[in-house]
Amino acid sequence: MDENNLKKDLKSAYGSSRKKHYIAAAALIVILIVFALLILPNMVQREKPEMKRPAPPVMRGNDTEIKPEHIDYIVNEIGGYNLHAGIGEPEIELIADSDVYAIKIVNGKPASSPGAAASPDIRINASKAAIAEIFNSQDINKKITELYNAGAISVELLKDQATLLSKGYKSVYDAVQ
Repeated sequence: MDENNLKKDLKSAYGSSRKKHYIAAAALIVILIVFALLILPNMVQREKPEMKRPAPPVMRGNDTEIKPEHIDYIVNEIGGYNLHAGIGEPEIELIADSDVYAIKIVNGKPASSPGAAASPDIRINASKAAIAEIFNSQDINKKITELYNAGAISVELLKDQATLLSKGYKSVYDAVQ
């Protein structure tokens, strides 16, 4: 009887220990996956693509003509090239007075187009005059911060923090701060 009890005790002790090892291994795998998907991509700084500065926005009466290339240039200057696929592709919607633009990052370069974004991560509201002011500024990041603090620009987060982090928005936020 003592030998049978000893075997049962050993079996239950080792069986319980194995379960703990499997649980620990599974937890480690989950942590590594989260690190690989959410943290690691944000630690990699991509090389800034060369973009020729377009001609400044043109004033037409009381209206400023903002073109997609103006938006692309600004997004590139603030580090938009660091955005990347995470939990989906990065997509921004810019509302400039009555004009709406969808901004995507394609092969590390901003690509703006007129029209609403299909599933934006963030929505930025600004006047065309504010966008022209940013474009014409010597320090784009500083001007964005100044206009944001003055209430001339607003940013609405449309996706959860994990999604935004997975796509690299924190690196853009850090650059503007």
